[in-house]
Amino acid sequence: MKFRTVILIFSGFFLQGCAGQYPLRQGAAPDITTDPYNPPQFVTLEKMLYPIKNIEIQQQQCPDILPVKSKFSSAQTFELCKKAGLSMLGWALVHENLMTFTLEFAARTSAIFSKDDVVIVVSEEKTGSSVHVRSKSRSKTGDWEGNAERIRKFFLKFREAEAGHHGVRSPKETAR
Repeated sequence: MKFRTVILIFSGFFLQGCAGQYPLRQGAAPDITTDPYNPPQFVTLEKMLYPIKNIEIQQQQCPDILPVKSKFSSAQTFELCKKAGLSMLGWALVHENLMTFTLEFAARTSAIFSKDDVVIVVSEEKTGSSVHVRSKSRSKTGDWEGNAERIRKFFLKFREAEAGHHGVRSPKETAR
């Protein structure tokens, strides 16, 4: 009987900790992007359309999830995104395209160790570039806002990499 009590107490703390880290909201979208009207497309996975119903949910729950601008060229920003992605705990690079500035990662979740998918696309701007990210749960249900948090953490890592960047040329620029 004591063993069951300990298990129940531990389970309660675990679930409370998970809920505190990722507050579950009714209708949490399992697919979040910085651009719901033109979301980055996955390359290695079968084409997954961004669900129209997610636009309203995302705008209500995650209005801060927007593309990030960079003063660096697309090629330099691509390298910084790759560096930031590789530094993310549980992320594994599964696809990289230097021509389209696209990166795809499989991201292990911290709560139940399942895998989610992340695609990052760098776009050229008049001055500098912009970073677009999409994070999709493999689970068909809500993700406890893990996708939005994953994008926020990635952008923090990206800004750290950007701050430490000292004009080093990317492989694509070196080849020119």
